[in-house]
Amino acid sequence: LDDLSKLIYNQPEINVDESSEYNELLNEIDILKSEKEGIQLNIEEKIEKKQKELKKYYSDMIVGYNTTIKNLQEENDRIKNNSSQKRGKEKINENINIQDKSEELDLDSLCKIRGYNNVDNE
Repeated sequence: LDDLSKLIYNQPEINVDESSEYNELLNEIDILKSEKEGIQLNIEEKIEKKQKELKKYYSDMIVGYNTTIKNLQEENDRIKNNSSQKRGKEKINENINIQDKSEELDLDSLCKIRGYNNVDNE
């Protein structure tokens, strides 16, 4: 065990300053770290850009849907108004037609329609 510990702890010291290979490796590590940071920033920027695009897309879509709903509601209201106006006009025309028909009838015919057999009964 002593021999093993001597081997481990009694390794010759490496002169770090003189080792150009060690310095090159440190430089490569630094370069890789900065590249990694650059890649991470690039990815984060891309993610942020895509999130903004999605927000804009969905907000535009929501505005479009809301506009469509509003237009459909206005059209529905217009149709309802037109229908009620049309029914009102039909009712007026119906009343006019009834009046026209009643004007065409003579007094005896009106009495018969209302249940009187002759005018003298009134």
